[in-house]
Amino acid sequence: MAIELRVLFTFAAALTSLSAAQTPRSPLFAAVGPDEYFGEAYTNVPEDNASYVFFVGEPILLRITIANEQTSDLSLSQTSSDDVFGFELLSNGMRHRMALTCVVKGTDAGQPSPRSLMEAPVRLAPSQRLVWVCPVDEPIPPGNYRLRAHTDITDIDERPIALRVESLAFNLRAATPASRAEIVRREAMRHLISREPNLLFVEAAVQRLLKSHPTSSLAYLIRGHVQRLMGKETEALAAFGRALEILEREEDQLLLKFKGQNFANETKATVRRLIDP
Repeated sequence: MAIELRVLFTFAAALTSLSAAQTPRSPLFAAVGPDEYFGEAYTNVPEDNASYVFFVGEPILLRITIANEQTSDLSLSQTSSDDVFGFELLSNGMRHRMALTCVVKGTDAGQPSPRSLMEAPVRLAPSQRLVWVCPVDEPIPPGNYRLRAHTDITDIDERPIALRVESLAFNLRAATPASRAEIVRREAMRHLISREPNLLFVEAAVQRLLKSHPTSSLAYLIRGHVQRLMGKETEALAAFGRALEILEREEDQLLLKFKGQNFANETKATVRRLIDP
């Protein structure tokens, strides 16, 4: 009898597995990544199989993208709730559910999109993407983490949408005096690339960067961009020239320490093109 029950349970499990495997998936796909990231210049690269490094107090913005790579229009189904994604934070065997508020950022085609899928189904043209941004605003201590997303969202034909990339692996480091230059560099970049950059904020961050690291070639490189955006070409060339001088004299020791000579050489080439296109 026990053998018969075991066989029956095994057969039932196989049927369940087969049914799940045969569930048709939507041609749409989703992926998770950072909404903004500025690399590592004055800090060590990510460790322990992580792809990103953040610092305590630095904004962490999770981006979830649903994309249509087919040759015809596809639509997402309308939902009954704003909470179309769930999240959990993984670290050293620990699992912690996180409640992130995600806002529809729009589509890469620049067309208006509903603030949520509750308002109407969203149609995506071929190669078009729909993007949500989810700020990670819950306090997290320093450590190594994987932030995993999941969703029950479907397309208009009720086919589930697979997450090709379902998690963000990152190191969260403490903000220390040694990390000050990197943190302020990122702050300057964040202001510079924003949709409506506040150049005064960028320059203020550059000044803080130079106070922390007076021979930062990247600070002068950013300052040159600011001056050029303000229409001050003479000042821009002076800033680019100072960046090039620091690089040629190998005075940006933090850059050489963390990025190496090859990166410094590539930066020199970039600065030269900015000075003489």
